[in-house]
Amino acid sequence: MRIGFDAKRAFCNDRGLGVYGRGLVGALAERHPGHGYVLYTPSTGSPGRLGWARGLPGAEVVSPGGAPGTALGRAWAAARGALWRSCGVPRRLDADRVDVFHGLSAELPLGVGRGRERPRARAVVTVHDLLWRRRPRGLSAVDRAVHDAKCRLAVSRAHAVVAVSERTRRDVVGLLSVPEERVRVVHPSCDPGFFGDPPRERVESARRAHGLPGSYVLYVGAFDERKNVLSLLRAFRALGEGARGASLVLVGAGGAGRRRAREEARRLGLGDRAAFPDGVPSGDLPAVYRGCLFLAWPSFFEGFGLPVLEAAASGRAVVTSRGTSMEEAAGDGALYVDPGSVRELRDAMGRLLSDGALRGELGRRGRARAERFRPERAADAMMGVYRSVMSETLGSRCSRSLSNSRTIRS
Repeated sequence: MRIGFDAKRAFCNDRGLGVYGRGLVGALAERHPGHGYVLYTPSTGSPGRLGWARGLPGAEVVSPGGAPGTALGRAWAAARGALWRSCGVPRRLDADRVDVFHGLSAELPLGVGRGRERPRARAVVTVHDLLWRRRPRGLSAVDRAVHDAKCRLAVSRAHAVVAVSERTRRDVVGLLSVPEERVRVVHPSCDPGFFGDPPRERVESARRAHGLPGSYVLYVGAFDERKNVLSLLRAFRALGEGARGASLVLVGAGGAGRRRAREEARRLGLGDRAAFPDGVPSGDLPAVYRGCLFLAWPSFFEGFGLPVLEAAASGRAVVTSRGTSMEEAAGDGALYVDPGSVRELRDAMGRLLSDGALRGELGRRGRARAERFRPERAADAMMGVYRSVMSETLGSRCSRSLSNSRTIRS
């Protein structure tokens, strides 16, 4: 097969959608090198990302060209790229002999999918969450309407809809009225580096490079309102002597949200007990996880919760939110709390800080759970989706041919 991808975020996004795209495409190319992988992107991002893509077996990068250097030129290039992504890509698919086109982030180009004779490519779309329906706080009415329209159009035209969790699958079926048989769960994975044990020297090197304390509780992610970081800071402050000398380390970018979190840490008087290291590269994250006591991740809402899986794969216990998709990632390797309760969050962190045996046991359970989310398993499951939509297409074509033959003979 030749498989095309809407790879904009794989090249240009450093958050969860980008990690998902790079991880999936990379695992597919490494696990199934006999196929062709065509990555469509309006911009190739950093030189390192382009080098990553060119190093994948069977991969090709298709782009409309680079952006001019001026601000006006960049704005024009962005508008041109958006138009190309929606309308230009479909015109390329037949010429590039693409069999399956995969929208990695709840979007499909115009003219691709069911009911279209051309392009001939079958359409698959991944839906990560229905955040604009489940947790609309912080999103404008326009943003909500745009997200909803794009996602509804994509799932209506896709030959198969991939949900990253059972929770998301239920939302797609229930809130978007997609038939259950068209929605398949393929859990994401994380970088293979999280599944190993970094050498102690590497852990110590990362600690020195980023000024990390000797004993710390870790948070990794954005600083959006739904991530609930302010409650995490308040719960950590409420531990008092129960913190047992540990600090709270918060890793991630986030603009205004990160600034609010730092201001809240100062207001609470946490001082150097709350650290916000800058510029931690993804390559150092396995060592940063390995050096922590446990991960605290009390998000209100997620499609899956990749940092929870990263911690579990690293053999680290987790404190996270009850009644969410994170339970699929962590299983019995976590303590679960009501994310709206600072007291519950404080008590769960206090238990893990005071009980090393419990931390170790949860870490072992989490690592065993993470084995089912290894990159090769995600790649095999997604390849199964591609083969399924291709076989369904061949079957429907054969049925139409037989029907036409019978009509002619009659």
